Amino acid sequence: MKREKEIPKRLKEFEGLTEHACMHAILEYLNEHPEYKGVLERAVEHEESHADKEHYLGWEWHDVKAYAATINKLVVDGLAEISYSSANFTNYKLVDLEATKEALKTFEALMKRPVPVEEKADISENLFGVIVGHEPIKETITMSLKSDKPVHVLLVGPVATAKSLILEELNRIPGSSYHLGSSSTKAGLASFLFDYRPRILLIDELEKMKTEDLAVLLSLMESGKVVETKYHRRREEHMRVIVIAACNSLKGIPAENISRFRPFIFHLREYTPEEFKRVVVEVLTKREGVSQELSEYIAKKLVTHTRDVRSAVGLGRVCKTKEDVDRTITTITKYQGFK
Repeated sequence: MKREKEIPKRLKEFEGLTEHACMHAILEYLNEHPEYKGVLERAVEHEESHADKEHYLGWEWHDVKAYAATINKLVVDGLAEISYSSANFTNYKLVDLEATKEALKTFEALMKRPVPVEEKADISENLFGVIVGHEPIKETITMSLKSDKPVHVLLVGPVATAKSLILEELNRIPGSSYHLGSSSTKAGLASFLFDYRPRILLIDELEKMKTEDLAVLLSLMESGKVVETKYHRRREEHMRVIVIAACNSLKGIPAENISRFRPFIFHLREYTPEEFKRVVVEVLTKREGVSQELSEYIAKKLVTHTRDVRSAVGLGRVCKTKEDVDRTITTITKYQGFK
């Protein structure tokens, strides 16, 4: 925690904050790093519950259910400090317990502020027309899009399930925006949200998203608040954004981010051979303009190589005859293109 003389200059710009400089510095930190809210809350609870103990040394990483790297970050950033260290143990305490409590209380109140109501998405009746199966999931997503308040959905499953296909169909809705977690914009998610204000944010490969973008996503999903602080400039705004994301695995995604999708976290299985062939035909005929006969041939030839609909789309775009399909699949197989 920065001492009074070290308070960031940007805090001086807000009237009345200097009297409670430590609290507001922590509040600013929470605005920029909402993912640490839970850890700080557990640290406060631990210190308060042990306040009457004469030889209280502080809390350890398992007491606040946080990784060592997270605690080290809090120490480096000045919110916590090492209170005891030995060959076997390291204990920590908050630099300012009361200021942290007040900042958490204020942050919670700010997060509960009402979000301005914006126009809901216009849902087409054949939104998921090309997607075979998964009827309960499609119904739940449709209900979430029509909800008065944002409801977020997470799709989990290996490659060659319907995850990406569902996101691509949702991207047909006006006001939606599709993103790959592995290739976030250079300016960052916050800047994109400020500039484009999508109503539906679609994120594929969520597990590959940058840490700073996951923090922005956490605040957006929790309270509808988007905060950006850089180059001595700070802007904050509330938005009504529905987040629908997909990932191959929950591994690597912070627990705080995962919790914002609950209870709507759906684990999808790979398509059966018959389901895959039906999906391929639907996608190629309705989205790619491929003939019924050629679509069925592509589906039949591909099913023994892959269950990824993207492969079918690629073949449908370059192959005009059955002979083209056979020759292209032979080439791809030779060079180990199917995975």
